[in-house]
Amino acid sequence: MKKRKRDRNRRWLAAALILAAVLWLGNRTLNQLNALLKPHVEKVAASEVRNAASAVIKRAVDSLDLKTEDLIRIQRDSQGNITDIIYDTQRMNELMSRSLDAAQESLNAAEEGETDPHTHLVYYDKGIIYSLPVGMLTGSVLLANVGPSIDIRMRAVNSLVGQIDAVSSAYGINSTLLEIDLKISVEMLVISPFLLDPQQIEVKIPLVMQIVQGQIPQLMVGQVA
Repeated sequence: MKKRKRDRNRRWLAAALILAAVLWLGNRTLNQLNALLKPHVEKVAASEVRNAASAVIKRAVDSLDLKTEDLIRIQRDSQGNITDIIYDTQRMNELMSRSLDAAQESLNAAEEGETDPHTHLVYYDKGIIYSLPVGMLTGSVLLANVGPSIDIRMRAVNSLVGQIDAVSSAYGINSTLLEIDLKISVEMLVISPFLLDPQQIEVKIPLVMQIVQGQIPQLMVGQVA
């Protein structure tokens, strides 16, 4: 009786040791696999999230068909010299507010794999912006599509922030190029089984590109009052 009990205890002890060894080996393998794959996944995932978020934001703003023709007025003296540049800051702020709201709504829809409220398209099924085949991480063309895929998603960490910049630069002989750009920035979270990494995204959207004859006084360069 005692012998059978000792044998049973030995079997339980052997099973426990085998299980512990398997768990240790599995954990070590996963750690090594993570160390091997993470740098490659991080590089690809960050690039895909930047591209995806930028594309969604640009499409959302483009869908608004913003009217930007009269954002700048040029005043000249009797000799035709530029004396003042008047920016319609109220309209600029209105356009920026509309753009930020639309871009935020589109990003939210893209993250969830839902229909975009402005373009009426579904950009990413189930919110998966990219599926990275594990074989691609080997760098081999033959293995590029081999093995399971790593799904990459994105999530906005905070609300979008907007800024309007006015820039002027010399253009040809005695001409100046005036530009008004809307810059939208947001921190996006890159989500994958091997990664949870924030990425700062900035998108520049041109609102006005206008060539004017004459030089602009230096004090007016970039001035948006």
